[in-house]
Amino acid sequence: MNSDMSNSISSSLALKLGIAFSLLFSGLIWLADILWMQEPLLLPKPDGIAFWYKWQLQNPDFISRSSAWVLYFGHQIIIWWLIFKAQASKPKYISGLHWFNIAALLANAFFVTLHLVQTHIFYDGLAQDVTEQSAQWSVIVLLVVVPNGDDTRSFIGIFIYVLNSFARQPIFYSGSFESKMDDFC
Repeated sequence: MNSDMSNSISSSLALKLGIAFSLLFSGLIWLADILWMQEPLLLPKPDGIAFWYKWQLQNPDFISRSSAWVLYFGHQIIIWWLIFKAQASKPKYISGLHWFNIAALLANAFFVTLHLVQTHIFYDGLAQDVTEQSAQWSVIVLLVVVPNGDDTRSFIGIFIYVLNSFARQPIFYSGSFESKMDDFC
């Protein structure tokens, strides 16, 4: 990508556009619920199941499942590719957004929109194949571990840093655990 694109949008403009998109999209979801959504036939909760994700279709088919998984993997591949390209380019901090920041925002907006359409058509997304606990833990990891993982002042950040430090240089090469901790501190 072209590095000239990095200064084409400021951080404050990107924030304002992101907030505007979020508000408009929330309005679209509300409007879609009123105009589009029909009550689907949901799978009833079986007896003896503690956790039950109730938003599962009674009769899912190949298209409902495959469309959700194709969108999920497409989104994952694009975002991880952008992360790879961003790390490979070793960018400097700037006042605006780099091309990969803009591309990630656009990719997320695109896949969120496709998710709304897929939900309108098939209703349940990945609910047929992913347990409720799995979905909850992925959110917990995203909200707790990821933001703290890069912050070496937090406990989780220190833990990840130490593990990563040990992985880069095994403990028997550095002499002792204390010297490794001295390197860390």
